[in-house]
Amino acid sequence: MIYCKIENAPNNFTLEIHYRHPIQVINGVYTFLYDLNISPYLSPWCNKSTAYFNIRMETNYTELNAYTVGSDRKMVPVNYTVTKDGTVEVISIKVTSEYNMPLPGDLIITFKCDQGQICR
Repeated sequence: MIYCKIENAPNNFTLEIHYRHPIQVINGVYTFLYDLNISPYLSPWCNKSTAYFNIRMETNYTELNAYTVGSDRKMVPVNYTVTKDGTVEVISIKVTSEYNMPLPGDLIITFKCDQGQICR
């Protein structure tokens, strides 16, 4: 868990967090989850939050997909963009949550590796 308290925060600010996620292989598909637990931070006075994800893919992959999954366990596809940073592809995703609206849920990324290759 990451905890951060910001005194006298402006209406808009950016908190950048860098760490590695554990990746599981489920039915031959590499999968990782980002727990997007935003509900405690939404209120009538702070009614919208947007999380931006930039994922550096340092391996050759195929069939990358992004989803949110809420309490109903329904996987909803999420749009993403791909850009290059040298030889690395950067996957950029934006997830917005709003107070008094159904929350999008956690972010799940799935991908496969090029045929015959093990992702590292």
